[in-house]
Amino acid sequence: MNFDKNNIIFSSSLIFFTIPLWWDDHFSWVFNIIGLAIFLSGSEYFLRNKLFKNYSVFSVSFFVVWVLLSTYYLFETLYINTDIGLPLSVFLVGIANVLMLLPYIFMVIVSYHLRKYSTYIRLTAAFSAWMTIDLLTQNYNYSLSTLKLNYFHIDSPFSVYFPIGGGLLVSAIVLFTAMLLANFNRYTISVLVMVIFITLLANDRNYTEYQKKDPLKVSVVQTGENLNSIKTRDIEFPNNILSLLNQVPLDTDLVVLPEVLSNQIIYNFPKSFFIRLREWSMERDSYLIFGAFNNSDNETGIPVVSAFYVTPEELRTFSDDEPLWRLSNYYYGKQALIPFAETSPGILKHFYNTFDNSSLSKSYFKHTVWDVKGYLVSPSICYDFYFPNVVNKNGIESNLLLNIGSQTWLAGTQGPGVLHNFSRVRALENASPVLRVDTFGISELIDEKGRVIFQLPEGKSMVRSFELQYATGATPYARYSDYPLIALLIANAIGVLFYSSVKGSVAKLVEGR
Repeated sequence: MNFDKNNIIFSSSLIFFTIPLWWDDHFSWVFNIIGLAIFLSGSEYFLRNKLFKNYSVFSVSFFVVWVLLSTYYLFETLYINTDIGLPLSVFLVGIANVLMLLPYIFMVIVSYHLRKYSTYIRLTAAFSAWMTIDLLTQNYNYSLSTLKLNYFHIDSPFSVYFPIGGGLLVSAIVLFTAMLLANFNRYTISVLVMVIFITLLANDRNYTEYQKKDPLKVSVVQTGENLNSIKTRDIEFPNNILSLLNQVPLDTDLVVLPEVLSNQIIYNFPKSFFIRLREWSMERDSYLIFGAFNNSDNETGIPVVSAFYVTPEELRTFSDDEPLWRLSNYYYGKQALIPFAETSPGILKHFYNTFDNSSLSKSYFKHTVWDVKGYLVSPSICYDFYFPNVVNKNGIESNLLLNIGSQTWLAGTQGPGVLHNFSRVRALENASPVLRVDTFGISELIDEKGRVIFQLPEGKSMVRSFELQYATGATPYARYSDYPLIALLIANAIGVLFYSSVKGSVAKLVEGR
């Protein structure tokens, strides 16, 4: 292996590319896009000079850096916070790395096979390869969403593209900009100036309209559970909920509890809890939303994590003899289950006993929107927020995107912070406020611009009340999803194939003469 200066520069650029993963800084996107440009430039150097035989420099440096920096979050979640053991944790981290590297691998493979063509055709094809894989991994549970390209650009100028085309368009713009920087000339400078101008122009666009209407008074309840308190909460938990509910102001319109009720808790709640809950509801005209396991959503008998919407009338007439999940007919079932934690994907379902926690079922109940005194609330549960195709279905109809969950088992990891960032992305994509309510945290309110209005400290048992202003509006992404970009990718791929075939035919014709 020849470690000349160009190989060293190329390898070190990969480290520079992954530096932003180490901190949460508003300027990390700058390092990310510069590192990506260096990576693309280095790839072009290898291809032009037929040095691709030194692939070991590329593969080893790239793989090692991304393993060390990018998968620490996943490893600590699997090994430290679950009981599946070190070998299985390492195996799953390996699968995650392959999935994470797919866009880069496909981009380099396509560039290599088209190395005899012009730089324009090679980069166009590489762009299509990257975006196609990014599209496929964005909408399936087995993607490593936390490490996608747009993840670094929530606070960058490119965030203006979230409401236009979602995270996929942001990735496309970032990749396109990096390609322009990697192939710096007079032509690319003019195109880059055009991209900057369009970005500044899009920054002035407002998709949300506030209307004159009485605000909705909302109270958020964070129970502050941790892994130690779960073992004793059969006794303490009901009283803790009631104590927190009693802190809710009497004039509150909506009270939101997190995913607080496990299958065991549902049947262990004493009747005194329900009596006191009914007494609590008599004092106010408040709607209640909470999360619990639901055994009535499918015919398998496997519990489904659900969000329940309970009217004041249902609270007052609820029978003590009924399980709590039958309290309301209005519920939403979780759509995206966490692989290896809540479900065993694919062939691994045959090894069911390996994953003790993989005992939940996906809901087949249609996504719904709840009307709370004229405010339309679109519910989702925890991991659902990682996937725009799950959350954005009803974003166009709602005044509030609500996510309830329980990240107790992720306490002390980067998990709560990761979901916080994706909550900001969902707010930007829909130009809609986002309310997250969690047992441990982070519970927060995010406005339509992705800015945090308030955030409750992790692990604290507390109540936060606020007023939600009535806002309407819909973004292009909420209306059309990824379909325009998909059409563009298809057209791009057809153009490359057509150009390649025409060039091949011309070459054969010339040889024939």
